[in-house]
Amino acid sequence: MKEKEENEAGWKTKNGFDTLNKNMNWNKHPKQPPQSVMDDLNIPYVQQKNDAKTKLTSAVYRPEDYGKQDFQSKVKQQHQQGTFSDPSFFKTVFISGEDMVKEMEADRQKEKDDFQKKVVVAN
Repeated sequence: MKEKEENEAGWKTKNGFDTLNKNMNWNKHPKQPPQSVMDDLNIPYVQQKNDAKTKLTSAVYRPEDYGKQDFQSKVKQQHQQGTFSDPSFFKTVFISGEDMVKEMEADRQKEKDDFQKKVVVAN
């Protein structure tokens, strides 16, 4: 009889069976979200979106808000800079004047002439 009581003491309480994992509310859905998520769902989406937008825009640093002088950037705007579709985008800054342009054209022509001399046509 003592062995039986010791065995039952591991999985029984004085009031009955084990109360671990005992549901107090059997009507609760097993995948119910946490209370914080349910509170967020009670707030309309439009209001949440507007609140997030105001938080993001308020985080922008503006020097005049801190009593500092605003500065003008010396870098051109992105839309004013060249792009890959612009053929002059990759031109080097060391080309100066018409002399360099003529020299580059002469180099290109020399390469073409050298290639034509190497071509052998067999009949």
